[in-house]
Amino acid sequence: MKMAPGMPLPYLARETLRAAVADDPFWSASLDAVLAADPAPRALHLAILVEPYLGLILAGEKRIEARFSVQRRAPFEQVHPDDVLLLKRSSGPILGIGRVDRVRCLTLAPGDLDDLRARYANELCVDDPRFWRQRATARYATLIWVSQVSPIAPLRVPKRDRRAWVVLRARGALRE
Repeated sequence: MKMAPGMPLPYLARETLRAAVADDPFWSASLDAVLAADPAPRALHLAILVEPYLGLILAGEKRIEARFSVQRRAPFEQVHPDDVLLLKRSSGPILGIGRVDRVRCLTLAPGDLDDLRARYANELCVDDPRFWRQRATARYATLIWVSQVSPIAPLRVPKRDRRAWVVLRARGALRE
């Protein structure tokens, strides 16, 4: 995806995003690296989350975000360590920002979901058996270890599609 320097990212103006982290030296520098570098050294993602998971990530209690799907789709094989995550409430604003520490992308075989549940349920903050039953038909899983999470002032975005994960700027993407 090519973007001109002043061109807004999908859903969000660059200046609005920069202003949201202006008081945080770490996130100001990290975001500038993603938005200004050419090519981008890391990707910028919009992760849409429902409660209680968003609140748990913002509070530092949930250290792994997991995405399951029947088809290969983002974030599967599109998110990498050091990428930046914008954390958006489903049907609401962006409320936080975080860094990807580690990623595991899995093509699921029979029994893998049970293994994931046994190994990661605590870090995923999932103790509801319905969560796992709802993902029983998944063929792909992406586990994303998140760190350096910081709440930000709510940023409203006009996102209307149903995607739960959007790559706003891909790693290696060039600006026009």
